[in-house]
Amino acid sequence: MEASASILIEKPAADVFEFLADVANMPQWVSGVLTARFESGAAAPGATFRVAYHRDWRREDVELKVTKYEPPRSIAMETVRGPFTFEGHFELEEDAGATRLTNYVEAGADSLASQIAMTVFGSLLRRGMARRLQRELESLRAAMLGGAVRSDS
Repeated sequence: MEASASILIEKPAADVFEFLADVANMPQWVSGVLTARFESGAAAPGATFRVAYHRDWRREDVELKVTKYEPPRSIAMETVRGPFTFEGHFELEEDAGATRLTNYVEAGADSLASQIAMTVFGSLLRRGMARRLQRELESLRAAMLGGAVRSDS
């Protein structure tokens, strides 16, 4: 299932990219992320990082790999190991002294039940996923601008 969201952040693209590339910042803005840390150095193509993710009633560890790293314009990642498939990428572009940040996500089902739900309720789930991405981007902007941090809604 694919979804995307976009936001304008009143910071230069280099600052926004630096914040995104530091996975230790993920708990400040990504719903369900408890901790995140690089396993292999810092952000670069091929670097891997581990995320402790709380979903529903359980904690899951997800390993991701950086697949694209082009400061300050684009960063992408995909799952290496975890309960679901995930590919995501961020595109950044200067916009009148601020940065337009767009998050594109493609997520796969983690069970037969969720695969059926995606088939039957795809458009509804896609809209919900896009709303979640938008809330996360709003939390990212707030974290960068010194405002309130995310809620796990």
